[in-house]
Amino acid sequence: MPDSEIREILLQLARQRGASKSFCPSEAARLFARKISQPGNWREWMDQVRADARQLEREGKLEFLQRGKRISSKPGQYRGPIRLRLLDGAVEEANHVEK
Repeated sequence: MPDSEIREILLQLARQRGASKSFCPSEAARLFARKISQPGNWREWMDQVRADARQLEREGKLEFLQRGKRISSKPGQYRGPIRLRLLDGAVEEANHVEK
């Protein structure tokens, strides 16, 4: 199912960058399109990437940014380019190792 794969890609990118750096949602769309062997069709996946990113925000894992400031992820609440970033609390969860 594409949405679960896209969610994993979003989380992978976020964890790679950490809570101090953001990434563009198009990076996730491009990675997913390459994964399904359709690299030229990445734009077709942007709506799904944004929807999955909104779900991850509701789960407290990602935050939406514009010009370096946190914004609402609700459709229609922002215009223009956005970036995504791992939430600070999610860093601890991602780095947690059970003994």
